[in-house]
Amino acid sequence: MDVGGRLSPNVNNHALMMADPYLELRRAEKAGFLAVTDWEAERRVPPSVRADLYVSLHSPSQRRSSSFFLEIDLSNEQPARIREKGGGTGGRLR
Repeated sequence: MDVGGRLSPNVNNHALMMADPYLELRRAEKAGFLAVTDWEAERRVPPSVRADLYVSLHSPSQRRSSSFFLEIDLSNEQPARIREKGGGTGGRLR
């Protein structure tokens, strides 16, 4: 597309960046490495945060399940807001 690393005003770049990890997880699922047991875009995380993507996974080989909140960064949020989303956990949502 030859945009030279620039964000396109005609494309929802944030949505595309959210789709990337989701598609990679589905590829891993199709290959038999894991199972995506639940997912949700823009999931509310109390008290006042929305995570870009929530995913719950099961690893048959390790016989364990895990859940993750993913925050997609386009470098357009103020540092104070990013700290607020991280809840003081080094950037990881709980």
